[in-house]
Amino acid sequence: MAEHGYSLPNHRDYTNSGYDRGHMAPNADFNDTYENALMTFYIANIWPQTPNVNRVEWLKTENETRRLASRHLQVRVIIIVDEFSSGKVGNISIPSCFKRRVYDLNSGDLIYEIDVYQ
Repeated sequence: MAEHGYSLPNHRDYTNSGYDRGHMAPNADFNDTYENALMTFYIANIWPQTPNVNRVEWLKTENETRRLASRHLQVRVIIIVDEFSSGKVGNISIPSCFKRRVYDLNSGDLIYEIDVYQ
């Protein structure tokens, strides 16, 4: 499926696959406009995640990032999708590792670093 020239994941690819559509940048953090919210559903932002990674482990990293953003006021978040397995969901390779790095934008210091494996 394509919207405005961008690929969107196909919901049926995930049906009964054992994987969730894991958002790297969560929709809830970009709901200020319809356009920003829609951008979080493009395929570049969605990767196959096991239910535990998506609903528990990755969610913890999102919540910690929100906490740090409120404390440091300006942060830069870097997400790295890495170490792919040979499996696929539809045409999408399944990552083995999701990495999140959060930097304080004022000082440039790395304030949070985590690797989540599935």
